[in-house]
Amino acid sequence: MSNIHKWNEQSHPKKLIQLKSVHAYKEKTKDQQSTDQDPQLVLKLAQQEVEQSKAEAQRILEEARQQAETIKNETIIQKEKAIKEAKDSGYDAGYQEGLLKAEQEHEALIKTAQQIVSQTEKEYRSVLINSEQDIVQIAIKSAEKILHQKLIDEPENFIKIVKATIKEVIEQSDIMIKVHPNEYGLITEYREEIEQLFPNKAKITLYPDETLSHKSCIVESPYGIIDSSIDTQLEQLKQHLLGLTKGVE
Repeated sequence: MSNIHKWNEQSHPKKLIQLKSVHAYKEKTKDQQSTDQDPQLVLKLAQQEVEQSKAEAQRILEEARQQAETIKNETIIQKEKAIKEAKDSGYDAGYQEGLLKAEQEHEALIKTAQQIVSQTEKEYRSVLINSEQDIVQIAIKSAEKILHQKLIDEPENFIKIVKATIKEVIEQSDIMIKVHPNEYGLITEYREEIEQLFPNKAKITLYPDETLSHKSCIVESPYGIIDSSIDTQLEQLKQHLLGLTKGVE
């Protein structure tokens, strides 16, 4: 009876590698929630969380790549050993069977290693994208708090926003400036300064609009409508930044 050398699965056990999960951005702790009154501190804590998530994702990705390389090296050694054993046996049938088995096992393990790296890279990219989206959200929230507080503490800053908006339509002869009723009295005080912005005398109507949020300003003219509200500008900025994070690969 021929002594056929086959690929021994017991002597060459398959290597099992478990993919560790990558933790995405963590929910705020009670200590972090208590810092919401300090926008700059909230932003600092958010940045720290993002950096930790990125570092963890990078570590796991490198570990997966190292494991894949280990699998590749081990299977090459096992394949060469099986081929050598089959050749040394001197039997063609055993050689062919051992070679085929080695090839199959080698390809299967390499494929597993590639899948591990691919899956880890996808999760890694997901963590980066989610982390960047989180930092955008918190940065916008912090900026919103700072700007609104600035407008409350220094009302003249709101007038600067109104004036900057009006400069977009100074060539128009008929404009309407809409503000929240709380800011109506303030803008009325600056009516004369606003009128002086127009090189040609224009019809200016100040209108208190309860549907607007505080510190909002909308300027209407035949040219069109300009919304210079802080909330609107921050929302546009947020959508732009979030759009950039979606392009991360």
